Amino acid sequence: MYTLVVCDENSSVYANEVFRLLLATGHWKRLRRGNPRFNLMLGERNRLPFGRLDREPGVIQLMNYYRGADKLCHKASLVKLIKTSPEQAESCTWFPESYLIYPTNLRTPVAPAQSGIHSPLHSSRTDNREFFLTSYNRKKEEGEGNAWITKLFARAKGEGILISLAATELLDFIDNQGQVHMIQKYMEFLDLFLEPGHCKLDIRSCVLVDHQFNIYLYREGVLQTASELY
Repeated sequence: MYTLVVCDENSSVYANEVFRLLLATGHWKRLRRGNPRFNLMLGERNRLPFGRLDREPGVIQLMNYYRGADKLCHKASLVKLIKTSPEQAESCTWFPESYLIYPTNLRTPVAPAQSGIHSPLHSSRTDNREFFLTSYNRKKEEGEGNAWITKLFARAKGEGILISLAATELLDFIDNQGQVHMIQKYMEFLDLFLEPGHCKLDIRSCVLVDHQFNIYLYREGVLQTASELY
């Protein structure tokens, strides 16, 4: 019999669904939240007390997120990770061109674009609008596609998103917001994939990556559609 605790009772996924599925197997028993002898702790990524791990001799303990998971799950953190790691920047050719933009009312230092369009290799909290403008103007001069999308750095849930061909419109939009946004290169020929009168959609799949980097894909996924027609 394995034991589990739920450290975030407000979690709709882990507190209400996942633990119920585990209990239904007959192999799991739920303990009080403060019980130290658990095998599995469930909770949201930013609320897991990792310091409680490995304090009980002889008990194998796991959590449903690993340390540093926010570096991959938050848009802004992922962009920073790739841009500030030389080995990542060179290998992540699949990652769309992306820039972090802070509203001007936050008075965030602006990183000057002194070396073309390459971002500085540091992790300080700086605004990348100069790098974005340098790239935007270069694409405009060379006749390349210049469609961009901006959205909140995390938990956008389809809100606060703008797609535009104009750099000033994108930056003005962000400057009127209260949170950091990400500007990312967008598809130029959306009509090839989406006909007018249809709804945009995205497909989300759940995967499990174990300690040996084996990837397991869950058979079922989630299909999200827009509420307005394209």
